[in-house]
Amino acid sequence: SPFFGVPVNLHFGTVGTNTGIKSAGYWLREHADKNAVIFSDHEQFVGEYYLGRRVVGSLDLFLEVEVISDYESALNKSVIDYVYLRENNWRALKQRIIADGFSPIVLIMRNNDLLGIIYSKKVQKPFIIDTEKFDDLFDKKYANINSLFVDYS
Repeated sequence: SPFFGVPVNLHFGTVGTNTGIKSAGYWLREHADKNAVIFSDHEQFVGEYYLGRRVVGSLDLFLEVEVISDYESALNKSVIDYVYLRENNWRALKQRIIADGFSPIVLIMRNNDLLGIIYSKKVQKPFIIDTEKFDDLFDKKYANINSLFVDYS
């Protein structure tokens, strides 16, 4: 249901915004190598919970300049295979990611609204996925105790 123009869902008595991460998680679990490293503007533990891959990034970053700094720090420590960002209209961050050789490969949509983008160094025409379908696919295949916890050691 819309809340100030933002799609929200009820989860066990709390209200949460659908950021597209569940659909992104389904796509990445199906297509990304199990050893892939992902940078995301989601909190690391949330990213790893849904994306099922190692996620680099920090907690509670709200400003674009903070996320850019976090991205640069992550690049210095890890080889990043994918980037998953919520749609925040952060032009400088997107320009930096593209300058580093990443291209948008998956657009996460809900009711014609862009929720997030998966970037990769593989160049391809962006694939569009809809959360109405892909969130359900995630729930059916990955929403179980065995697949939600991954050991990266």
